[in-house]
Amino acid sequence: MPASSNLLIPFEAIALKAVDVTITRIFENNVAQFFQVNSYSTNYELQRVGRKVMKKKILLGKSNIIDLRKKHRFALKLDDIIQPEPGAIYQVKITFKRAYSILDCPTDEQENNSEEEGENPDDNAPMESSYWDMAEEFDYSNYDWEQRDNPCHPSYYTSQRWAEKKLFRFQYRLVGEKRKKQRLPHLLQ
Repeated sequence: MPASSNLLIPFEAIALKAVDVTITRIFENNVAQFFQVNSYSTNYELQRVGRKVMKKKILLGKSNIIDLRKKHRFALKLDDIIQPEPGAIYQVKITFKRAYSILDCPTDEQENNSEEEGENPDDNAPMESSYWDMAEEFDYSNYDWEQRDNPCHPSYYTSQRWAEKKLFRFQYRLVGEKRKKQRLPHLLQ
């Protein structure tokens, strides 16, 4: 992650009026512990080494200039959301719910009652995560594998469709030494 003030994370969305952005910070002194059970692309036991620092609903297309039914590229400006600390790892997760869809889908009363639009005041409260991969974020009681590609069914809105990226913030210095009649060796710290 560069130290500049223009840190943007681009993402594409279609037929969504909002997304949820969650940022988890893995503390600098816990990075080695994180990599004991993880690779760069996994999140096992994240609650042992990091904390959720932000969860926010981001409205897409605040002005009526763009047609949200078409695919558009959006950018998340991280500098407006967090102040990255050197040595830490930040996991940025972009999720969405069926309530954020602008598709004209037939609805039934049960689904309308279970999906509330708006922000929950407890979203930013510390949460004890489960050991299963995001099990607390999806209601699997309505999951139907045959409907997994149907955006009008709750089975579409699973973690397989969410975007996630880990960002590292490190400070590098380039040091060089020139010796007589020798090539210039470089060290990256």
